[in-house]
Amino acid sequence: MKNKLIAALVLILVVVAGYSYSPKADAANTVTVTASQNPITAGGSTIISWSASAGATSCTSSQFTVTGGATSGSVTLSPAATTTYTVTCTWPDPPATPTGLTATASSCGTGTINISWSASSGATSYTLKDGATAIYTGSGTSFAHTGLTAGSSHSYTVLATNSAGSSAASAAKVATAPATCPVPVVTLTANPTSGTAGVVNPTLTWSATNSPTSCTASGDWSGTKAASGSAAQGVLSTVKTYTYTLTCANSGGTSAPQSATVVVSAAIPPTPTGLSATPGACSSGAISLSWSSSSGATSYSLKDGATVIYTGSSTSYSHTGLTAGSSHSYTVAATNSSGTSSYSSAVGATAPVLCTYTVTASAGSGGTISPSSRSVTSGSTTTFTVTPNSGYTASVGGTCGGSLSGTTYTTNAITANCTVVA
Repeated sequence: MKNKLIAALVLILVVVAGYSYSPKADAANTVTVTASQNPITAGGSTIISWSASAGATSCTSSQFTVTGGATSGSVTLSPAATTTYTVTCTWPDPPATPTGLTATASSCGTGTINISWSASSGATSYTLKDGATAIYTGSGTSFAHTGLTAGSSHSYTVLATNSAGSSAASAAKVATAPATCPVPVVTLTANPTSGTAGVVNPTLTWSATNSPTSCTASGDWSGTKAASGSAAQGVLSTVKTYTYTLTCANSGGTSAPQSATVVVSAAIPPTPTGLSATPGACSSGAISLSWSSSSGATSYSLKDGATVIYTGSSTSYSHTGLTAGSSHSYTVAATNSSGTSSYSSAVGATAPVLCTYTVTASAGSGGTISPSSRSVTSGSTTTFTVTPNSGYTASVGGTCGGSLSGTTYTTNAITANCTVVA
């Protein structure tokens, strides 16, 4: 109920002043009524003035008009008889106790409890307390209580105030400040995890729990990342192991680094081309082989039929110790750390035959030697018949080397054209 105070002034033809009050809810609420002339003679006039104490919202009178319910003012009146002038003024009641008080802890690590309440009719301000301590005074109906120790307990009450006074405090609402946040846990994967240089284009996928506020990439990627996402890294051209690392942080701290790797290998080299097989000179027992280099190859494997006869980085090889006239079928493949190419098409070659040399025989006047010459394959021996004349003894020389047994001369193994002289 609004406070109401009535003040009265009695005007008579003699000096008489009187005041009456009805009802008086607050001794601080007062209204004063005065007359400039009292008493007055019949037909005379006086100025009636009134003034209500602070906080009054309106005043009225049944004897004259109070314009706009003014809480102070004056009027000139001419009463015809003794008259009592009454001014009635009103003040607001204090507002009701606020309702709907809530206190909700914010997210972990924020040190904040959010408090709100319903508006109280007629209130001009509110006072919020944590226990006995006022933490907010203002016209709002919500407040963020910040800077709190994680896990601390708080008991909130609120009261409403206007010019008439303050309400009783609300029932207490207890809340616990949010706990410290657990550090984020990061998951990071790469797909694929291996591939060929110039071809592989891995996609990284990641996520982090416990509401990270920042995530930072390092290693073979960089920059600030969202708490979760997926991103292709582009075609990788360098042969190496790429390492991608991600850490995330929140108010509780920084996660353990999480890494994913992509192993990039060189491409398997192409099959070598240009394979050639050239027999050596007669009796050499060798075939010379060569081929064009294969891009990215670190070594080659050369086969004669199904048998590997050479492994190495060279692009040529001499196949020796071959049987004269034997047939051979060669193929070659290229190898690097990523694998081995298919073998080339086969190239055939025949090992060189043995050389044929001429052995020339001659005799002096003391006898004869036959035949006069022979054709001999390399490494073979041959024989000649030596017949001395009567009175002569056979002896043989020359460049072939050999030995005489009776009348038969046997050469050493022939390796070049040579002579036998008897």
